[in-house]
Amino acid sequence: MRVYLDNNGTTKMDAEVLEVMMPFLTEEYGNAFSMHLFGKETGLAVSESREKIANLLKVKPEEI
Repeated sequence: MRVYLDNNGTTKMDAEVLEVMMPFLTEEYGNAFSMHLFGKETGLAVSESREKIANLLKVKPEEI
């Protein structure tokens, strides 16, 4: 049996998270902080994700 004890360094990604992330790892890879179209599209996804996480944690998106 193999046991991995370094989850602080890196952790296996949940399958649902991987599914959502795949487009950003393969096709929509623009820098979210850039002014060009690729960046704006990715930046929108980051903003939407922050809002969803903030709602779950009952905090402001700026706190994420």
